[in-house]
Amino acid sequence: MYLADPRFCTVVPHSMSHSIFMVEDDPNVVSVVRDAVDALAPPGTRFGSAPRVTGAVEAVKAFGPNLILLDVDLPDGSGLDLCRKLKADAAVSAVPVIFLTGHGEIETRLKGFQAGAQDYLAKPFSIEELFARIRVHLDLKSQLEVLHRERQELALRSRLRQDLSDMIVHDLRAPLSVIRGSLEFLRESGAVAEARYSDILKTSESATEFVLIMVNDLLDLGAGTLRVEPRPTEVGPLLERLRSLFALKFAGRQAELSTAPPPAGGAVTMDPVLVFRIVANMLH
Repeated sequence: MYLADPRFCTVVPHSMSHSIFMVEDDPNVVSVVRDAVDALAPPGTRFGSAPRVTGAVEAVKAFGPNLILLDVDLPDGSGLDLCRKLKADAAVSAVPVIFLTGHGEIETRLKGFQAGAQDYLAKPFSIEELFARIRVHLDLKSQLEVLHRERQELALRSRLRQDLSDMIVHDLRAPLSVIRGSLEFLRESGAVAEARYSDILKTSESATEFVLIMVNDLLDLGAGTLRVEPRPTEVGPLLERLRSLFALKFAGRQAELSTAPPPAGGAVTMDPVLVFRIVANMLH
């Protein structure tokens, strides 16, 4: 028996426009559901149907439904197999499926869920219960679509922020290189004769070089191509660069950086650029 008492019917919200597709070989059932959709669903809701498995996947894809009502026993095959085909097709895999069938056994219901269905309604069913389930699944699908759009927008914003950050970091290299070169020229040309100011130039040059190293590392990390290139490296020059970089900073805090390099000729296998950055960060 199919009940359609408006006092008990749960109607799909009028703010939504949906489409429902039914695969059912009994024309009486199709007619009842079609009439109920026309009477109870919001204006503009479309209803389509197919009587058999053959051609059903193509018909569903062409119709583009928001929800599928699917019988289990069809003249030319099983609705369970059809459900599996629908769920395997990327174009319609996200569309919720409700089984409408005369089978009430637990085993059949489990097979339906295993095939990918979201719900199950045994014949004979009441129209108000059918529409209650339809509303639940359409609302859920709409919420999932909203979440999916929001996730895509967040991913796009994140990508835009990352691209902007990469662009800024990339563009920093040119002016920093000019600054470093200018400081090196002033120091080496003797334009600044006083030793105190010459040391300041040298420290500024080292600091600029340190920033360039970080900029290059940020670019490598953003591209996923951070290179580690270990090679035999003299520790003395690396320590001298660190001492020069932090000399003024430590002096302003009444502190001193002491270094004890290994004997001349002693080398350590390492990536000098990365080790310099690590130790500089620790000291900073």
